[in-house]
Amino acid sequence: MYKKVFIVIVLLLLITSFNNFVISSEMEKINLEKTVELMKRNDINFKLAKIKVDNLILEIKEDKINNLLVNSETEKKNIELKFEKAKNNYLSEKNQRLIFITEKYFGLLELEKEKNIKEKEIIYERKLLESIKAEEEKGYKNKIDVFMQENQLNNIIINSENISSDYKQELEEFKYILGINEKNIKLENKITYEIDKTLNGINYKKIVNDKEEIKLIKKEIEILTDEIKKAEIKEIAQIKITKLKNNLEIKKLEKVKLTRELTNNLRKQHYLYKKAVNNLKMRYNSLKAVKENHFLLKQQYKKGMIKKIDLLSSELNLLKEQANHEISIYNYHLNLLKLKNLLGENLGAGFNV
Repeated sequence: MYKKVFIVIVLLLLITSFNNFVISSEMEKINLEKTVELMKRNDINFKLAKIKVDNLILEIKEDKINNLLVNSETEKKNIELKFEKAKNNYLSEKNQRLIFITEKYFGLLELEKEKNIKEKEIIYERKLLESIKAEEEKGYKNKIDVFMQENQLNNIIINSENISSDYKQELEEFKYILGINEKNIKLENKITYEIDKTLNGINYKKIVNDKEEIKLIKKEIEILTDEIKKAEIKEIAQIKITKLKNNLEIKKLEKVKLTRELTNNLRKQHYLYKKAVNNLKMRYNSLKAVKENHFLLKQQYKKGMIKKIDLLSSELNLLKEQANHEISIYNYHLNLLKLKNLLGENLGAGFNV
């Protein structure tokens, strides 16, 4: 009897251990919105940027209190400018981190597709090797043909293993950034899209003039202009006035330079966005044609009109075209995000993909 009780206890322990293993190894699905949420919550760079801007706001409050004693209008403007710069820098860094993690997410999905394609290629190449060996036995092919095909198969296997290693490495880095090192995750592959037609025509000049960076440099120019006027009224030493005028000229040149850079970046990104839209449409049409062709080949295979190797080749082409179409969706979203960033949008607010 004791022996039976012992066996039951052992079995219960084994079942419990197995259940714990299943739970611990269970895949957690993560989509892009969840990725962004985890980034905001756990990313060290996000936290550092937030603490730094909080400290800067405290410094600005101290500056305001100190300025009450001297009541300097110029100092008041400088304090306001300091706050606007801190806010703009924080938003800029936040947007860059969101674009960065989106690139990582899509990069992993692309590697996953490469893995799937290579696995399909291995099946196809093995079937092709069998076919060549059969033809070699009948005298239609020779040993060199077999050797060449074996070499081709081996290269694809090695390539597949390298892609798998790259994927594991990138996934670990991705999890580390999000602060979920211990979790077993699976990225959701379904990414929907809707083309934003409002972005077809963009008034570059207006957008650049409304950019926060340009507004800030305009404020700096105003402050320096006021300082020069005050210095001239008070008849302050000519050296100081000349220095202030030089600083004003520097700021004006910096404004021109920044305007050109922002306009150029905006034009370039707008071009890349439109290119991504066109590529998306092209890939959609291409996938549609490949699907129709594959459907016809399947019908022919069922009727015995083509060989299994031909059907495998068609399946491989379809898989590649599906991957190309989905990658074009990722590129569209990424270029849309980058364009919105340059348009001055806060990507962290209502981040939807």
